[in-house]
Amino acid sequence: MLPADVEALLTGELKGMEETVFFKRIWRFNALVISLAGVLAILVLLFAGYHLLQDLFRSRQVGNIVNLAEEEGVEEEWTLGKIRTVVGSGHLMVPLESDQSYAQSYYSKSTTSYRNILFIDLQSSEKSWLLPENNWLILSSQVAPEDDYREQQRKARVIIYTIVKSDTNRDERLSSRDKLTIALSAPSGRSYTEILPSIDRLIGYALAGADGLLILYEKNKVAYSARVSLHDFTLLTNEALPRVR
Repeated sequence: MLPADVEALLTGELKGMEETVFFKRIWRFNALVISLAGVLAILVLLFAGYHLLQDLFRSRQVGNIVNLAEEEGVEEEWTLGKIRTVVGSGHLMVPLESDQSYAQSYYSKSTTSYRNILFIDLQSSEKSWLLPENNWLILSSQVAPEDDYREQQRKARVIIYTIVKSDTNRDERLSSRDKLTIALSAPSGRSYTEILPSIDRLIGYALAGADGLLILYEKNKVAYSARVSLHDFTLLTNEALPRVR
């Protein structure tokens, strides 16, 4: 049997060794956790950086803009868009789309816009273009049908166009920020007539009686009301709306 003092010394050394092993295991565990956290942080940063670079260098696409600047590497493709039926008229509308793509600094850019509209007569297969050239931007083409009949019997009375003809704000592009022209045509695309040039915004329109069209628009921060004859597309009245007092 060992003396008491020797036994106490050995017991203390054993406890010290056990504590040392225990703390070493804790330190190793903490080091492992810290290492894993560091690796995870690096992976998160790499993932975020990858998506940031992907977003930075990806091709950017916008609509209703025609680039007029003579830049190097600009490519323009022309395609026919989605077919639309002009209700109750026996005609189809097929937009002509232009897709301009070009490199800009560290990314590529693509702009898609409507430049003309092809009308097709379903009975005779006759085809005609709305505009004589493809130099303008067609922001919208809205068919105004009669409201007095059921859906199957409704007929288009007129088509209203919002068109950009020139770069009025001098930014080397045609867009909705330029002055607009409101034009009309028959449901067949014939009788194209410009009735309201150089406006800022089309507010809305409505058929007015058997042969009239009411158009609300804004020009130079003033709202106007125009009435148009659907017989010959002449402008009958054009006056500012009363201001709120």
